[in-house]
Order: sequence, then structure tokens, then C-alpha cells
Amino acid sequence: MPLNRTLLLAVCLIFPAMVSARALSLEPGVEQYALESVVSYYEDRSGNLQFADVSALPEHAWVAGEKKTLNFGFTESAYWFRLVFHAKTGTGERWLLKIAYPHLDSIDVFLRDAGGNLTVMSGGDLYPFSARYVEHRHFLFPLQLPADREQVVLIRVRSESAFNVPLSLVRESAHLHGAANEQFAFGIYYGIILVMILYNLFLYLSARDAGYLLYVFFLIAVGLMNLSLNGYLPQYFTGNMVRLTNSAPPLFTEFSIATGILFSYFFLGIGKTKRFFHFAFGTVFVATVIAVMAHAFIPYKAAIITSNILTLFALPLMIAGGIYSLARGYKPARFYLLSWTLLLVGGAVFSLRNFGWLPDGTLAQYGLQIGSAAEMILLSLALGDRLRQLKEEREKALTQFVEEQKRALAKQQAMSASFARFVPQQFLTHLGKEHIEDVVLGDAVERQMAVLFSDIRSFTALSESMSPAQNFAFLNSYLSRVGPIVRNHAGFIDKYIGDAVMALFPEKAVDALDAAVDMQRELREFNHHRIKKNFEPVKIGVGLHSGSLYLGTIGEAERMDSTVISDTVNVASRIEHLTKTVGASVLVSGAMFSQIADSGRFHARLLGRIPLRGKKEKMEIFEIFDGQSDYLLDLFAQTIADFNKGVAAFYARDFQTASAVFARVLALNPADRVSQLYYARALQRSG
Repeated sequence: MPLNRTLLLAVCLIFPAMVSARALSLEPGVEQYALESVVSYYEDRSGNLQFADVSALPEHAWVAGEKKTLNFGFTESAYWFRLVFHAKTGTGERWLLKIAYPHLDSIDVFLRDAGGNLTVMSGGDLYPFSARYVEHRHFLFPLQLPADREQVVLIRVRSESAFNVPLSLVRESAHLHGAANEQFAFGIYYGIILVMILYNLFLYLSARDAGYLLYVFFLIAVGLMNLSLNGYLPQYFTGNMVRLTNSAPPLFTEFSIATGILFSYFFLGIGKTKRFFHFAFGTVFVATVIAVMAHAFIPYKAAIITSNILTLFALPLMIAGGIYSLARGYKPARFYLLSWTLLLVGGAVFSLRNFGWLPDGTLAQYGLQIGSAAEMILLSLALGDRLRQLKEEREKALTQFVEEQKRALAKQQAMSASFARFVPQQFLTHLGKEHIEDVVLGDAVERQMAVLFSDIRSFTALSESMSPAQNFAFLNSYLSRVGPIVRNHAGFIDKYIGDAVMALFPEKAVDALDAAVDMQRELREFNHHRIKKNFEPVKIGVGLHSGSLYLGTIGEAERMDSTVISDTVNVASRIEHLTKTVGASVLVSGAMFSQIADSGRFHARLLGRIPLRGKKEKMEIFEIFDGQSDYLLDLFAQTIADFNKGVAAFYARDFQTASAVFARVLALNPADRVSQLYYARALQRSG
């Protein structure tokens, strides 16, 4: 459009100074020129400069275009581009200035003819499609370039979308031929989408599988997204609906992500996988829905950045879900994984190109279309493979029905057989088993526990005086008193070995010692009843030790038993055997006694370091008097000080002092077997 005379005069004076050595010579026979290497540009950060302002810029203010593509990512600046053409021969021919990116908001092209008249052509996706100079998905501006002289063209571009300005100059005749080929290629692409939509819709109506319907929605979203990204949406559908045309790329991209996430969630069975994928898929879906709803409130730039970021998150997530499903043995994930990988490559290239991190080119421009075409075909194959697998699984389920019934019966029989084995519930708990039928031969686990061994003194002689039936009655009467005591102190009986009892205490060492003391008290009550019936009283010895042990099952397939294997068990057994030698009722190892925080509440005395049967090293042993009669506790109180002095003197090798001290102890308590042993050894060594 013409300017006023003052502006025209300024332009006529300034334009000659703008001509530079970067003029493009238009040669006969050349149909198209890429302009990135000959263009100069200037960044208007304020966005307020007018044509006269830019025309007055000095030569050094212009930046020579050295990029393979004029891609500036996302920016709020306006950019001015300067081109100089020189047609050497001919009478002048009609050319088209092509900007092959359909999402630029505002484009103004300035040039003047031989008469000095300035012409401005305006375009961009903020203009209705009917206002374009050439009906095409890209922005085309006709140029009548004169022969044998230079023509200067200034271009102003501003946009909230990715700032990508792929400039080229093409002869009008060549454009018509190229446009026909381009239309043919895109016709094939959109034809694939349409065929896939109809094909999968038919499969859904036939199989009533929700996966096909979700895939149809995804295909529709992908088709709309690509129509908007490729610039065909305003050309064939939205026309003069500028707002819809402008917001369509991020909007339909987010629709594609949302439907893709839903389809993948259903296809891969994400709800049955790890919580991470369930949470991640749900998070991306919710974020996408929020982004769609936010289109009415946020600027276009924020919307397009959001859609690109969601794409860069969603595609790797769906691929990761496919990898996990494939690793779990889900075979249809093969096609799924390959399809999304191809789309990821194409989509990533497209998104990185939008951010200006990759140069423009065929792959960058059409990577999303190439990847999505392959993805749509492969996903359709994946759905078919999934349907085939489901059919095979149903047939297999029918053929295996009888076998499952047999297995169920066998399992019931195994459970019945398992209940025939007596295994404490605590044993199952520590093995990590809920039911007895879950236990198998060889199950074992390492634990820290206290071990209690008890044995009836002189049981052989006692049993000889009773019949077998009386023996059983006696043992059951005795053990019926011992079992509850063990359970009351958080323990459980591992096994009965004739008249001996082996019990385990998994929580605290003091539980085992408390149980041993209560056993002594209960034994006194038990003997009280036996004496009333003219039966001989019963004496028991209890040995205690704690440490690491292995708890598990041994035996063979038809007969197994629970057991505990460890040196800890052997030591507890040896300590119990020691009670017979020293005449004690309860003995506990020093290692276990040191674990008891409130050991001072027990009536205990250190017997010293005593050798155990079958052991090379001596072990500290404590004797516990709790649970005994008041008479024995009184003797303990009267002799404990001298006893400790005697033990200390003995180990200090002061045997004369030791013998004298133990003589005083025996004077008060002649039945003290331990003092008798120390006294005899001290006399022998004092010599």
C-alpha cells in the first residue's frame, strides 16, 4: 500500500544504502533458492520498530544469516529480514517468496518497484485464510522481480509460536508442480489415517473390544493434530476462524497425548502393574486435561510450550510402560514398543526443532508425520496381536479347566496332609509363610533368638517306676504346665525331645529368662500336688543362651519337620547339661545375661568361666536363683558376697584365700555344689 510523500522520500533516500554484497543472483534455469545463506536479520526486542526505523539502521546492525535454518525458538522479539535479489537477464518473471512454517502470527513483506512505490503484503495465521495471496498451507508472497537490477525486500515477522522462518524463493511455475507432489504425499498420509480409523472402528463393532474404540479416538486426535501442524486445517476446515486456527496445534497435540495415554493404559494393563506406572500415567493424563482446559486462560506461547513439554514427557513414559510390559512377558508390547519408539524419534525431532535446538530440514519438518504413520500401522498390528493372544488365552483356559480342578483337589489334599504335621504358628511367621501348605522342604531363615533347654533330672529312673501309660500321662501333665509359660513370655516350643523341651524366644533375651524362672515356680506347685499323691518330686535343669540361628525345615518330601540348627542351640544344650554337674536349676550364658538391661532384678551369681562339654573355649556362666524357695533365696543372700570373693580369688590364682572363703560359704550352705567344686580345686592347687 502507498505511503505518504514524506515517508516515500525517506525510503528512496535510504534504500540504496541497504544494498549489500549479499545480493542473490537469479540464474536462468534455476527453479528454487534457499535464502538462509543470503539473508540478513535484525532483532527488534521491543517489537515497536517501524519500516522507516529499520531502513535507517546502519549496515553493521544487520546480522548475516549463517544458520542452516532461521530458527530462534520461542521469543517475544520481532525479527526483520533483509533480502537483495538480482535477476541478470530476462524481462522479469513472477516469483513466490515462501515461508514454509504455517504457525507464524504476523508477516509483513516490504518492497518497492521501479517507480519508487512501496508495497506491503501482510499475512500470518492471525489473518483469515481468504486473505492469503496464494491459497496454500504455507505463506506465499508473489514478487515480480525486475531484470538487470537489484530488488531489496524487507520482511518483518512476529509470533508467539516457535520462531521458525524457513525462507525460500521459488518460480511460480515450479511451485505449482511441487505443490501437486506435496499434496499427493500428504494425501497418502491422511489416507492412511482415515483407513486406520475405519478399519479399527469396524474391528470395534465386530469384537466389542474397548481397545479398538480408544485407538479410533487416538487416530482422530492425531489426524487433527497433524492437519493443524501441517497448515491444512485453515485451508480445508477452519477457514476464517482465526482463533481456532491459531490455538489448534497445542490443543490437538494435547488431545493426542490424552487419548494416547488412555489407550496405552488400557492396552498395557497399567492398572495391574507397579504403582509407579499407574501414578505416572495418571499424572500425565490429569496434567494434559488441565492443559486443555487452560487454553481459554493462558497465552498461546504458554500453551505451545506446555504441549511440547507434555509430549517430551508422555512419549518416553509410554515407551517405558511398553518395555516393562514386554519384560513381564506381554508379547503384543513388541509392536506397541516399536511404534511408540518411531513416534518418539519423530516427535522429539519435531519438538527440538520447535525449540530451535535442531536445524530445519525434511526430517525435522515431517518427522512427526513419518513417525506417526509408522506408529499407526504398528499399533493396529499390536491390537490384532493382543486380540489373538486373548483368544489363545481363552482357549487355553478352557482346556486347562479340568487340570485346574485336579490341581485344586491335589492342593486340598496337600493342605490336609500339611495339617497332619505339627508346626507352631510362630515358626511359620518367622519363615514368612501365612499358611502351613506354603511351607516346603528346605525353607530356612536366619534369626537372632534366645534358646531355652530344659530337662527332667533322672527321668530314666523315674520312668522305670511307671508303666508306659503312666509315663505318657506324667509327661503330658508336666508339659501342659510348661507350654503356656513359654507362650506367655512371647516364645514358642520348637520340639519335645522325650522329657526335654526346646523353646525359642525371638523378641527379647529376658523373655527366656523370665520363662525359666516361672517354670521353677510352676514346678514347685507341680511337686506340691505330686507329694500329696505320694509321688516323688520332680527336678529340672534349664540352660539358656542367645545368638544367631537358622530356623527351617528338614526331612524329605513325604515327611518333614521344623528344626533349628546353630551353635547357639548346641551351647544352650551344653549349659543345660552343666546344671547336672553343678547342681543348679537355671544357668544362663554370660553372652545372653549381658543383653538383659534390668539384670539386677534377678538373684544371679557368676560361676566363672567354665568349660562346656565338646567346646574348646570356656564360657562365663551365671546361676539364677529366682523361682526357688524362700529358704534358698535366703542362703543366696547370705553367701553371695563371699561366693563372689572366692571366685575372684580363684581366678587371681590366690587359691589359699579362695579355699578359706569357700569354706565359709559351705559352712552356711553345705549343699552348694558349685562352692564344693571350687573349694576342692582351691585346696588341690594350694597344695
